[in-house]
Amino acid sequence: MSVESNKAFIREWVEAGWNNGNFELIDQKYAQNYTLHDPTAPNLVGREAFKQFVIGFRSAFPDFHMTLDNLIGEGDMVTWRWTVTGTHLGMLGPIPASGKSIRVSGAVISRFVEGMWTEDYNYFDFYGMLQQVGAVPALA
Repeated sequence: MSVESNKAFIREWVEAGWNNGNFELIDQKYAQNYTLHDPTAPNLVGREAFKQFVIGFRSAFPDFHMTLDNLIGEGDMVTWRWTVTGTHLGMLGPIPASGKSIRVSGAVISRFVEGMWTEDYNYFDFYGMLQQVGAVPALA
């Protein structure tokens, strides 16, 4: 697949999956052994595990909304920068709902092989998100 088609797929997934909770694309276009490298779920492997990861964030922030800020691609890789907003109304792991709003930025490096999404390296301001929901104190 071309870089442009991989970028189009990322746009489609963000809207359908992250923003609307539709996981059909995971079953259709994610590799069976898809791997997510993320500070909150290191080396998460498999479609079902990834679905549960997304469900966890969408449950913690029912109004979760991701905006794509940039998409840059070369070869079989696409890097995308994103911003997420939402209101903490559900459990975030062991952290009870705070009712507080968040705005968090991050970036993902995605790899595609033979038309399948195979791997992501996700980097985001997890500590800042925890500060915004009141789970850790803000630095002075």
